[in-house]
Formats: sequence, C-alpha cells, structure tokens
Amino acid sequence: MHINTKQLASHVSFLARLTPAQAEAAIDGLCNAIVNQLATGNDVHIEGFGLFEKIQSEGACRIRFRMQKTLGEKL
Repeated sequence: MHINTKQLASHVSFLARLTPAQAEAAIDGLCNAIVNQLATGNDVHIEGFGLFEKIQSEGACRIRFRMQKTLGEKL
C-alpha cells in the first residue's frame, strides 16, 4: 500500500496542527529543498530519518537513502 501527497499532508496537518494546504505546501517545500541541495552536490541528513546522497557513476545519477537506525527501530 502507498499513500499520495494529499493523504500524507492530511496526516501531517493533524500531527503538526496545520491546515491540509499548509501541510502539503510544507511537504512540497521539503521535497524541493532536498532536490536543490542534492543538485548542488550536498548530502541531506534529516535527524531521526536518514541521509539522502547523490551518487554519480558512469554518467548516471541516482539517489541513495540510508535510513537512520532510530527509524528502523520504529518500523
């Protein structure tokens, strides 16, 4: 099963006491910020969640996510 951005925003809005529209804007902003940082060569570490890294090899670009141990314990 998966959820889409609007469904995730509904959960975030409840947890963060935001409107669903504000939560969706925050999710979009976070995603854009991560992409922008990766595009400029920076890794992105989100405490309690994990690390996003841009990997370049043989002309191909991919993103690696390394889950933080605390996240794994919650799953």
